[in-house]
Formats: sequence, C-alpha cells, structure tokens
Amino acid sequence: MQIQVRAGRMIRCAMMSALLSASVSTYALAAGKSDAGMKPSASCESLKGLDLVDGKVTVAEAVTTGKFQPEGATGRNRETAIDKLPPFCRVHVVVKPAVNIEIWMPLSGWNGKLLAIEPGGLIGSITYGNTVDLNELTNPGGVSGLANGIQRGYAMMSSDAGHNTTDNSWYGQLDRVLDVADRGIHEMTMKGKIVTAAFYSQSPTRTYFDSC
Repeated sequence: MQIQVRAGRMIRCAMMSALLSASVSTYALAAGKSDAGMKPSASCESLKGLDLVDGKVTVAEAVTTGKFQPEGATGRNRETAIDKLPPFCRVHVVVKPAVNIEIWMPLSGWNGKLLAIEPGGLIGSITYGNTVDLNELTNPGGVSGLANGIQRGYAMMSSDAGHNTTDNSWYGQLDRVLDVADRGIHEMTMKGKIVTAAFYSQSPTRTYFDSC
C-alpha cells in the first residue's frame, strides 16, 4: 500500500500537467488582475443546482462581508478567520466517497484564469491561505491559498483529496488511496472548470496547478 501511495504522488504532477493543458489561451500567466475584469453572468446561489457526475454542490453562497471563517480546518489551516477579502462566490463540492472541494470566484475583476492550490504531500486539507498586503501582490512568494488568489483576480480551487490530516483510515482502502494518488486532484480540476464556466458563462482561458 505504501508503494502505491508513493507511486501516486510521483505521477500526480505529470497527470495534472496533462489535465490542465486542456485550457488553451493567448494570455500569459500574470500575478495581477487583467484589464478585462470579467463579471459573473449567473447568481452564486444558482450554482447549488448544478448537476455534477458523482458530486454534489453542498454550499453556494456569496461572501461579501470581507471575512471568512474556515470550517473544520486543521494543521497549517487551523480555524483562523480570514479578513480583507474581496467579494466572492464560495462553492463547496463533495465528490463520492469523501472528496471535498472548495471553489472561490471573484464577484468582479476575474482575470479569466483558474488556479488550483494544494499543500502537497498527502494533502488532507483545503488550502485557504490568507489575504496579503495589496501593495505586495507581485511578491515572488506567489499565491499561498484561496484567499490571496482571489485578491489577484483568479478563480481558485483546492481539495483535501478525500481525507483530513488526522484521518489515517484511508491507508487500508484502495479507493481512497486512489483519491489521494490522483483521483482527488482530477475531480477538483473537472468540477472546478464546470463550476467556473457555469458562473461566468465562459470557460477559464488558462488553468494552473500550484503544488507538488
């Protein structure tokens, strides 16, 4: 089982490159917002009714208070409130059997791109991150989570790959090992693209993956 997990981790980045290359664009990767600043064409709440294969939208809500409190975050993503957030649409998707996916999309100023962010390793948590000083958005450190990704104009997505950091029961379950090895990331990518396209009535021009 340990060999399977290690093999999965080694091939995960290669698989993601193939998955994400399906998004083609003439735009180059940029840290800041585009001049276009695209806006949604659907309400955030309407996304609750999306029909997703093996998945269900459990939350679809507009967050306009500038603050967000992560639920059930652990480890590096402990329950600390995030503030100074731009208005965004938060969508939570659960894919069978237990893959949790968070998708955050700016209510205005979308740069047309979708960025996946993960903590790496065996994952086990949503990478919420935190907001940053608006004057430091070109910091070479890059995007550290959902929060400062939407600050830069990206639609963001992150997944726990089917377990949390305190749960080791998946070690003995082949289907959940596969979720960690590659399926969790695959499902995040597919669901993230569908949700983003439904919200903006336009598919992302580029899709990126920040992890490994």
